Amino acid sequence: MAKPKINGPAAGRIVLSLSLSLFLTHSFIHFPVVVVTATALVLAAASYPSSRHDSPAPTNQLLSAAKHEFVSMGSRPSRSVFDNTAFPSRNNTDWMSRIPDHVSLAHITIPGTHNTMAHHGGDMAECQAWLLYSQLQAGIRYLDIRCRHYRNGLPIHHGLKYQHADFPMVLRETVRFLEEYPSEVIIMRVKKEFQSAENTQPFEDTFRGCIEEYITRNRLWTDLSCIPKLGDTRGKIVILQDFRGSPLGLDYNGKFFSIEDRWKVPTLLDMHIDRKWEYVKRKLDFASENEDYVGECSIFRI
Repeated sequence: MAKPKINGPAAGRIVLSLSLSLFLTHSFIHFPVVVVTATALVLAAASYPSSRHDSPAPTNQLLSAAKHEFVSMGSRPSRSVFDNTAFPSRNNTDWMSRIPDHVSLAHITIPGTHNTMAHHGGDMAECQAWLLYSQLQAGIRYLDIRCRHYRNGLPIHHGLKYQHADFPMVLRETVRFLEEYPSEVIIMRVKKEFQSAENTQPFEDTFRGCIEEYITRNRLWTDLSCIPKLGDTRGKIVILQDFRGSPLGLDYNGKFFSIEDRWKVPTLLDMHIDRKWEYVKRKLDFASENEDYVGECSIFRI
């Protein structure tokens, strides 16, 4: 495979295109693969020249192909669009080892999962078939972690549905993977979810108590002044903080990020799918045309 073509400034903004949910007959049907097809894979293709050509395919051709996949995937509202196997068919455990240390995280297309820990609750809440460690083995490097603050703990929720896991477990499993594959980096968005109840301290204090051990063990990235380079973060978790309080991670809603999060599509009619696609395409075009944004390679949440 040809070496990746890295474009743009060393300190760009990360572009996040959040996952699409379709609201039909009072139930949510999640299509986490839609945004992968429509965005992240397009950027990967644009960044890696094919074996037959020295330059990437034209962006408009890639976007046209992506839109076709985006629309066709949205036109099949059934469980058949999911991979419901218990384990990935193949593993990509150390793919970051092939990327040079000097590359900024903002210049890498990083696959992720929407509501990473949402394994329970049926169509109203379930988003994933693979457990966390299997997702990491498959190559997922962006985690979307939703924590409820309850009795000074951080159980994982998707809305009101408890997911039979907690944040300390997420940290343990993630660090276990990083110990086994030290070339990798895990980007972890942490969002406060559902209603807080029966607490004697703020959310940020409970969160800080969970991560202190891993800061001491040098498993968390703690420089919040910039988007780091890959070589500086190998073997670490980079927290994206999506809750109020003292800075304990990179600010998810801050200056380094540009987010496309129009997640609710009223129907599967072409007009609504096309509208969502235009939002995604506009974000990609803007990122490629502005020097302070990521160019061809961006981080997308799926």
